[in-house]
Amino acid sequence: MYRDTLNIVVLDNGRFHKARALKIPENVVCVFLPPYSPELNPIERLWQDMKCDMAWKLFGNVEEQQNYVAIVLNSYDVQKIHSLTSYPYFVHAANALCS
Repeated sequence: MYRDTLNIVVLDNGRFHKARALKIPENVVCVFLPPYSPELNPIERLWQDMKCDMAWKLFGNVEEQQNYVAIVLNSYDVQKIHSLTSYPYFVHAANALCS
């Protein structure tokens, strides 16, 4: 899908992210975060924002909750995601990889 771009995938150090048989395309760079450092993972801020939105909502059943999660996820636009996940150290590192 993104064959003409450099794609950076940020991963924690979970064992499941280090499969030996995994074939990673040349245009994909895996960046492994130090162990036990969720504060460095950009996606954690997105989850935190999402959980704040849902913290005091009561749902009648799992389906209602799933539907609400879908609504919240679909409400994020590129600018909002960028504002939540663009750590300066990460943007600097990504730019260094691209140059």
